[in-house]
Amino acid sequence: MGTDGEHGGGVRLGLLGPLLVADDVHTEVDVGAERLRILLAALLVRANRTVSVDELAEIVWDGRPPAGSARTVRRYVQRLRHVVGRQVAARIITRDPGYVCRCTDTELDLLRVEALCRHGANAMRDQEWLAASQAFTQALRLWRGAPLEDIRSQVLRDESVPRLDQLRLQILEDRIAAELNLGDAGRLAPELMRLTIEHPLRERFHAQLMLSLARAGRRAEALEVYQRVRRALVDELGVEPGTELRRVHAQVIAGDVEPTEPAPSASPASGCRRTGQPVPRQLPASTWYFTGRESDLNQLTTLVEGFESAQNGAGLVAISVICGMAGVGKTALAVHAAHLFAPRFSDGQLFVDLHGYTQGYAPRESADVLEVLLRALNLPPHQIPAGLDERAAVFRQRLAGTRTLILLDNAASETQVRPLLPGISGCLVIITSRRQLKGLHDVHSVTLDVLPEADAVTLLVAAAGHPRMPAGAPETTEIVHLCGRLPLALRMAASLLAHRPLWTAGHLAGLLRSQRRQLIAISDGERDLATVFDLSYRSLTEAQQGLFRRLGLVLGPDVDASAAAALLEADPTTASMLLEDLVDHNLLTEHAPGRYRLHDLIREHTRTLAGSALEANRDAEFGRLPDCHHTAGWGTEDAE
Repeated sequence: MGTDGEHGGGVRLGLLGPLLVADDVHTEVDVGAERLRILLAALLVRANRTVSVDELAEIVWDGRPPAGSARTVRRYVQRLRHVVGRQVAARIITRDPGYVCRCTDTELDLLRVEALCRHGANAMRDQEWLAASQAFTQALRLWRGAPLEDIRSQVLRDESVPRLDQLRLQILEDRIAAELNLGDAGRLAPELMRLTIEHPLRERFHAQLMLSLARAGRRAEALEVYQRVRRALVDELGVEPGTELRRVHAQVIAGDVEPTEPAPSASPASGCRRTGQPVPRQLPASTWYFTGRESDLNQLTTLVEGFESAQNGAGLVAISVICGMAGVGKTALAVHAAHLFAPRFSDGQLFVDLHGYTQGYAPRESADVLEVLLRALNLPPHQIPAGLDERAAVFRQRLAGTRTLILLDNAASETQVRPLLPGISGCLVIITSRRQLKGLHDVHSVTLDVLPEADAVTLLVAAAGHPRMPAGAPETTEIVHLCGRLPLALRMAASLLAHRPLWTAGHLAGLLRSQRRQLIAISDGERDLATVFDLSYRSLTEAQQGLFRRLGLVLGPDVDASAAAALLEADPTTASMLLEDLVDHNLLTEHAPGRYRLHDLIREHTRTLAGSALEANRDAEFGRLPDCHHTAGWGTEDAE
């Protein structure tokens, strides 16, 4: 079975939120006209089933089709095929007495959810709780909002939305049921408390909350939950609790609330879980506005699943390095992924910010970090040795035989990270860094790029909130482009709008439009992009800084080694090495072999540096540029 994020033929179709149509993985299609959107949604809701022309007319005109509506529906289908693009149009087939939209579960989110539910149900039947939890979690991730939220056909909504809402609640219940059998049920209590408030008469959530509390040693609270839901059922519906609630109530009274099977990932000889000692749960909260990154999440999921199947996760350490330029969303992805994987690592999750690029902080010493980690693993302070090597050895011993997830955020170098890695273990280590940590071997590397435009718009709108930042407005798209589709810049721009009640999206776009002010304007009050980028600049050697500054003088779209050599008055070999160094620091992108370019916002920063550091020599620097341009082919189509 494929993973969410795989899309046959590049087609993506979605009903679980606003209508989604993409003719390839990266490009969304604006269907436009309202009735065409309704028509497509009706075909997708009944994917792989023939829908008659009369039924489509009833839906498109919301129960009041005009005379001649059958002919109009056929014209609409022709227009729809033209609008949605070749790949999607090929899936809309004429079949008497109407039409059918042929889709697979890798193309339409609803079919994907149904496939994942079947997989999860089979895993539950076989008591494979972890596999079931993973399947249901993937299914829930496919909801992008309220189903059909932008489709204005009450006939279609009345028919479909309640069913889809019920499906989501059922999946949520099944996911929790699987995770209740994975151990550490107490961590589910806060989520279940919220769900019982949101759905006060849904008995299964209350039964699951009772089990979660009872297994966490909170038996009295579990019994209070039963009394509360019983009163609500009697008062509002005039009925007594159902069979499942009564059964769980009896189990709590009898003290018989343990899982039917032990957690498959539990380690009988855990190195960090000691009787009576807490399991570390140190992951920071995942952002509410996490957007996109399906392909990167799938890479990480594949890594973890391959690691587990290799030797059941025993005797191995899975390490992934997430790298990318400042502000591209490395930490957001790492934290989001860590929360998804947390149920697989029952001996705890450790988190530490290594301050590799943090204003006002020097990178943390490895020995100091090890002290923090050993304390989190319940080692008494007096047992922590003084030296780096000794602490690293104890750390490896402490983790031996455990399943622990370790998130090392904001790493400065391989030297800083290497002592923090487990030895023989069943652990997962996720590292984020602005540098490509090529000196670490046997690691999986994920290099993040800026967001695709559609995801960037989604992030900006979600962070700013409706109606201040309308998704389809041209000024919203302009802000996305002015922010270079960089997640940090988008969040800062959204924060500016959210905290300036008199500002409009148009005003913010105007503020950012001036290139001279872009980096100054994009700030959340605590930091600005110029400061964020400057932290990367300070980590460079003097020679690397020199080239980086001079790149701000480049007029064309990219640069090669010959052009860089001309800027530096150095030989091409030296220039090429310095260019590759800047690529390793994710300050430069090699978009084609031997050709390099800057992100737009980083280019602005280099121009600021060039203006301040090379002011006295500006004429001389520009004097070298014409020959450089000729060498690199700048300003020509070839440069693209």
